[in-house]
Amino acid sequence: MTRARAELVTALCGVRCVYDPDPRSVFHSYLPPRTKSEVVASGTAMAFAHRLVEASLYHAELATTLRWLRHWDHDSPQARRAVEAAAPMVEGEESEFFARVDGDAGRGIPGRLRQPLRVLPFAAVAHAYDVAVQAHLADMLTPPPASAWEAFVDLYDLPRTLEGELPAVVFAQRVADTASDTALAAALRDWIATQPGRKETERSARPEAPPATAAKAPEAGPARLIVHIVDDPGDPGLLRVTHRTGLCPGRGSTTVFSGLEHTRLAPEELRDYVTAAVHGAESQARRHSHDRLRLEIIVPFSLLMHFPAARWELPAPESTEPARLGSRFEVIYRSHEFVFGESNGFSRNSCVQRWQLLDRAGHGLAIDSTRRKELPPGIRFADHLGSEEIVAFLASDQRNLVNDVMTAVQCGIPVIVWCSAHTARNIHLRFRPFLEEDNGRVPVRGIQALPQRLRALRRGEAPRDDDLAAHSYDISVIYHDPLPVVPDEGNDLTTDNLR
Repeated sequence: MTRARAELVTALCGVRCVYDPDPRSVFHSYLPPRTKSEVVASGTAMAFAHRLVEASLYHAELATTLRWLRHWDHDSPQARRAVEAAAPMVEGEESEFFARVDGDAGRGIPGRLRQPLRVLPFAAVAHAYDVAVQAHLADMLTPPPASAWEAFVDLYDLPRTLEGELPAVVFAQRVADTASDTALAAALRDWIATQPGRKETERSARPEAPPATAAKAPEAGPARLIVHIVDDPGDPGLLRVTHRTGLCPGRGSTTVFSGLEHTRLAPEELRDYVTAAVHGAESQARRHSHDRLRLEIIVPFSLLMHFPAARWELPAPESTEPARLGSRFEVIYRSHEFVFGESNGFSRNSCVQRWQLLDRAGHGLAIDSTRRKELPPGIRFADHLGSEEIVAFLASDQRNLVNDVMTAVQCGIPVIVWCSAHTARNIHLRFRPFLEEDNGRVPVRGIQALPQRLRALRRGEAPRDDDLAAHSYDISVIYHDPLPVVPDEGNDLTTDNLR
């Protein structure tokens, strides 16, 4: 441990939220997800402080941890001393945060804006912050800001609003328009001018950028967080997990992968790991003008039914009702065997051909498990599923659910839907209109928009069908679209490379 870390640990030991078990338990419950998963609330103040510093630094969550410390210790002199001791480490963490969101262009931001915004009290920018954060207030994982700088950092990696605005740009524009410090106003406007696909507000003081020529965000489809899960061959009780992001600068662009991380986890730790990874991926998504984020879970058949990710709750203060992951993000699954299996070349080729046929014809077939009963004697179900007109399969037979899903994957059907709730009756019939099916045929848009529509159903925004909505978090989708899941230069999500 370095001297700076040791000094921070010593300072933390003097804070009541660290040395007193009761307020410590409250403080611990608000820690950032990844840090919280590695720090237990019990033990001596010194041991707790040491674990807290190490985990917060490792996961780049020190700034958020210290903001919660100051919040729950009521901005005590002891808490402020701890914050002061951590200042160099927090500044380094923030610089990396800006660089991660904006690339090398983000590294110069702290030098230009940190000091003037840090000395500006939050009260002076509270209205601008409230306007900018309103669409994301329920999702904030930080306490109320104490300065304009903390407000800016809070907003910096938030995704675009439904109106296409970047919350940080909305905030910066309003502060620039009202600031008495002309140097700060100029610095903020210079920063605004660097933002991709920005949508400036009507309050903009830059008349040389008329609305008719304002830049538009590229339609790049969803940003993607790809999580790959396999059993750990060295320890049957653990999972090997990797995740990476897949972003596109614009329509038709090549997917750019970044942020490969891998670890070993117990199954019960997976939810916290994934929700933390999702939070990190959002910061990258909005910088590339993506309008939404899709979580793609690659998992072997043996684990397919064990991780109902759509139901997982996102972190939230104890006094609020947490949102579920499936309401905030698109959630799909991919089969590990399909993606990486050497013997599944036929399945992958058939899947590609089905997408091509769907694109040419404008529609494809959707069938369900009941079709098995209609087949002539001697015709196997797998033979029937080999028809490349079939682009969607609804696994409706609960007794043969896993087998039907596996068979459909092996045959190369791109979209496979099932409902895990045994109490759900005839969900497959209710789901057909959801795909815009007409006489067994599904249009291209019904297939392409499925992940997005399922998210809307989980929010209660889809066309009214109470029974389907009630089981929306029990519905899962394997969605083998043609998007790549690994970089061209290597299959570094394979089990052999998970070291």
